[in-house]
Amino acid sequence: MKIKVFLFCILQISVFAACTKGGLNGKGDLITWVSEDGQKISVKAPVISGASGVSVRLTPASRAVTPNLSVSDYRIGIETGSQRFNGNCQVRMELPESAKSSLLIYDVDIEFDTPLRSDLTLEFTLETEKAVVTQLTLPELAGKVKTYPLSGDASKEAFFFMGAYSADKGERLALPALNVHLGKQQLAVATDPYFGANFNVRTVAGNKGEIKLSYKYTASKMPLKSEKRKFAFLLHNKDADGMLSNFYNTIPDIAPGAAWTHEIHLNYYDYFSKNGKGWYANIEKLAAVIPAEYRKHAIVNLHGWYDYIGGFAYDFETKKISKEWKIVELEQGVRREYAMTLDDMHKRIRYAKDLGFRVAFYYADGFNRDSGLPGFRQDWIAVNVNENSKGFLTAWQPGWGLGKVYTLNPSLPETRQVFINALRALLEEFGKEVDAFVWDETFYAPVGIVTKVGDDCTYTDREYMYLAAELTRLVQSWQKINPNLAFLASDCLGNWGLGISHAALVTHGTYEDTAQEPSFWPVEMLNNYRNCLMSCLWYPVSKSERNKIAAEEYGIPQGLSDGYQDCVGPAAMKPELLNEVIERFLKNVKEKRQRTKYLTAE
Repeated sequence: MKIKVFLFCILQISVFAACTKGGLNGKGDLITWVSEDGQKISVKAPVISGASGVSVRLTPASRAVTPNLSVSDYRIGIETGSQRFNGNCQVRMELPESAKSSLLIYDVDIEFDTPLRSDLTLEFTLETEKAVVTQLTLPELAGKVKTYPLSGDASKEAFFFMGAYSADKGERLALPALNVHLGKQQLAVATDPYFGANFNVRTVAGNKGEIKLSYKYTASKMPLKSEKRKFAFLLHNKDADGMLSNFYNTIPDIAPGAAWTHEIHLNYYDYFSKNGKGWYANIEKLAAVIPAEYRKHAIVNLHGWYDYIGGFAYDFETKKISKEWKIVELEQGVRREYAMTLDDMHKRIRYAKDLGFRVAFYYADGFNRDSGLPGFRQDWIAVNVNENSKGFLTAWQPGWGLGKVYTLNPSLPETRQVFINALRALLEEFGKEVDAFVWDETFYAPVGIVTKVGDDCTYTDREYMYLAAELTRLVQSWQKINPNLAFLASDCLGNWGLGISHAALVTHGTYEDTAQEPSFWPVEMLNNYRNCLMSCLWYPVSKSERNKIAAEEYGIPQGLSDGYQDCVGPAAMKPELLNEVIERFLKNVKEKRQRTKYLTAE
């Protein structure tokens, strides 16, 4: 009898352990996610709806559920009156073992037999059991993290904008993430950044919280063949940091930047200054005022090394960087040309590296290309068809081009390959030597832009982001050779009328092109929560106070430059002004100052 009692106790303990251990289980059309500490969250079946007068049927086909994985397949039938479209939808939910049931990864794949040409909205709903929503925290586009109290039947909406017409309700977010407070626990919610999303959070009758996510494909304008989305839900107690870090669970293929990218406190930007001699003079001066052991915390950037916008000394026949080319500039209205060679470029890089500095190298100017370059095709140009803004997308006109500079359409395989090949050539030539490639002016395809592709249209902003992610992965593939290599974007999220890009979300950080305008820093902080963040400063003399603000208020790297705007580099700066910069630099380095990650609303 004692043995039976003992066995019964063991069984009871086993059952109790099984009941308290987190996992997934299915019942009816619900999947229930139970965390290790017992929090239950119900995940409802997706809801798909169409435009007025369109019939949409979502029929369950199969489902398999284990404690760590749930896979549900559905058949989609859509009738528009004159046409019928058939497709499949798969919802995959996984609890990674490493996260001990605190993280749910939610993948949605949709595919149609033929491209759908009717608008489609997808909605996903989660309910928290015995846990009402008390607060909601949002990373807002204005650049601050703000918390809203919720009580009773109150609800709050927010949206991340990527892809025209996809989402537009409530507060606009800097990145697709939010944080739901559930008493003692918090639930971080995030979507991938490749498309828009609406979020609606509220407390429902009884003691439940509800989180709805939805987004709309304007397939009547941009035909829909297949789509993949990834969501991440994290139970945590880390407040805003848990919310922001959870976003990166939606882009597992994008690795964090190398550790050194967070240890930079000074950047120098050289636009082929002083007929190319400024690079040496200014770096020599920096070496004279910065002790050798601290130089790894400063990065020097080769900007004006190339020939034409979109050409970047790339030989399209050999698919390699040319052995020699001409740098063309327009200085005070006078056109000048200088000879440049591969040997000279390697010499410049070695000079800075031998002195102990990090070296960055400009990869390209957005998705822009001079129309006078060989092989240029007019049908490559992005044709803006957004309301009240039709026509070709033009870009920076440097004044010394062969033709006019246009923004190309990144949704075309031919144009994408041009920029992929160019980066691959730069990696093969310089990837072992430099520390980072900088993709300048990524804001020329702003969010919400729609362009023509044949007889149809495309979400150009998301195609641009897909390309940014592809280029980042290409650089990551070279980390086997150069583990410290990074790929940096330049989004200019501030209010210059240039549009907003979110490319930094899928790169290793930002080397900004905003001349350190102080009001822009808060927005960029959120866009680069996990990333490094810095900006060139074309006005190190006339707007030197911007360095003081960056270094002292936010812990952001100061900027020096030569060859553009002030055209006064370290070698020619007044000693007292340069000393102020260097003293702030050394102070932040010695104190291991970490930059401000985000600001909070009062």
